[in-house]
Amino acid sequence: MNRCIAVLFCVLVIQGATAQSVGLVLSGGGARGLAHIGVIKALEESGIPIDYITGTSMGAIIGSLYATGYSPAEMSDLFHSKEFELWQKGEISEEFIYYFKRLDDAPDMFTLTLALNDSLKLTPQLPVNLVRSSPLSIGTLKLYAQATAAAHSDFDQLFIPFRCVGTDIVTNSAKIFDRGDLGRSVRASMAFPFYYTPVKINDTLYYDGGIVNNFPADVMDNAFHPDLIIGSNVNNRIKPPNEKDLMLQIQNMVMTNTSIELPDTTGIMIDNIYEDVGIFDFSKIDFLIEAAYLKTLQYVPEIKRRIHRTAETHALQKKRDAYRQEFPPLTFRNFEFTGLNAEQKAFVTRAFNNVDSLDMQELERIFYILTTILPTLCLPPRTALKKAIST
Repeated sequence: MNRCIAVLFCVLVIQGATAQSVGLVLSGGGARGLAHIGVIKALEESGIPIDYITGTSMGAIIGSLYATGYSPAEMSDLFHSKEFELWQKGEISEEFIYYFKRLDDAPDMFTLTLALNDSLKLTPQLPVNLVRSSPLSIGTLKLYAQATAAAHSDFDQLFIPFRCVGTDIVTNSAKIFDRGDLGRSVRASMAFPFYYTPVKINDTLYYDGGIVNNFPADVMDNAFHPDLIIGSNVNNRIKPPNEKDLMLQIQNMVMTNTSIELPDTTGIMIDNIYEDVGIFDFSKIDFLIEAAYLKTLQYVPEIKRRIHRTAETHALQKKRDAYRQEFPPLTFRNFEFTGLNAEQKAFVTRAFNNVDSLDMQELERIFYILTTILPTLCLPPRTALKKAIST
């Protein structure tokens, strides 16, 4: 009898250990956030599971990519790519320069959005940003539209449940994004004021979540209640600006020095702070990933001492591949145009004559055509190009 009780006790202990869950919290910090890739790489190669992710700003980008099935290697390739460089700088791909007869250095006047009602909108606005937002809007559409559709707009149904944080401009309060269009939510979380345009979701404008919560450990705890929280912090204290550093001036005006800490009993903090890396210094990606990777390996023994579950790397990759194979094709159809004057309506009607559907490449081409030509046709104050996405 005593032997049976002992065996039962051991089984319960083992089950309790294997049931432990791990949450990963990723701070904001601009280009320094690329270090998060190195942290994830080290955890994954060491067999440490990641069950939940929360992130702000660059942490939201890295976290959302991992949550939608990107491997650390694929994330590294993405941020090394020419395409990402264009998104980050607000520049147009050479294949579309033909349509821009008079490109200048001013930000664009348009924003492409994938709204919660599965429509695509092209809306005019006065520039409030230093770089064009349209390439980034196209980029996030490419990256996240299929994952949004596959998850039915529920972030708990992604490959890894995910949350990110934006800042409500009117109330100056945190908005926790847990459903809706993933790309728009991530764009809101990383909309650094005056560099990128604010993002409008459900009639509310949002800026970078780092303004109010640059390390969403509280979001992780409240949403998922993991047994252990691993924090990756790349955000050093904001320095006083000088008269020649515009970005640092903006940081001091709008960003708060968020408390970045975790209780020793429930968390492990990994600090990857590099004073000589600027918030837009994406050229140091290899250094950031490698340095954070090596730093994280130092924490692996302590993490394994506290979390007894393991996640075998090969099995994880097979699961990741299977998840992404279920993505629906990225196809756009059922066009609807509103807010256009007669001349504009005639133009877009001709442009979309006999068009039943568009793939991503065709959509991008037409988007840049419209953002070039429509302003020459006396664009009215409110214009919208709507389009349903087939899933």
